[in-house]
Amino acid sequence: MSAFGDVASLGSRTDGLTGSFPASAASALMTNPAAHFQQDLSAGLSYATESRMTFWAEYHLHQAGFSRQDWQSWFADGTARPTLAPLLWYVRGYAQEQQVPLSKHALFLRADWTDAFVLNFELTAFANVDLYDGSTLTQLTASYAATNLWTIALLGSANLGTRRSEFGSLPAALSGLLVFKRYF
Repeated sequence: MSAFGDVASLGSRTDGLTGSFPASAASALMTNPAAHFQQDLSAGLSYATESRMTFWAEYHLHQAGFSRQDWQSWFADGTARPTLAPLLWYVRGYAQEQQVPLSKHALFLRADWTDAFVLNFELTAFANVDLYDGSTLTQLTASYAATNLWTIALLGSANLGTRRSEFGSLPAALSGLLVFKRYF
């Protein structure tokens, strides 16, 4: 079953609960009705330095995820059938909320530096790269523990890629967040 069929089956199960999917939703997205188990794999390496830096690199395989052809179909169906486009975005959003990987093949990179430049200042960056189209979700976080009770953090993220790519097609290209934490 492709990602369309896998996600479509989620939609048909929840249709009675949410009323959000029309009865034809599953058949519109289904590309292969045969159900079978799908595999997930994560394999990676990490490396830590004496200067309190740690690096990670991981390959992720989600067999039920979108293939290159599934992504092309997703964009083509949304363009060719405008009435289907909201459903496609709804299903994609639902999968994202359930933290289901969307693509079959991805590369995850992360770097963390504790006590960067000064004591209690931490820098963290990661990138999640779709290996089909090269689009990337990136995030950078700077966090400072001012005291044992207070931490201030600044987070910025970007979705990079073309309009017909996994991350480049998302509505928000850039976002930021300023956080003040008080521990009790």
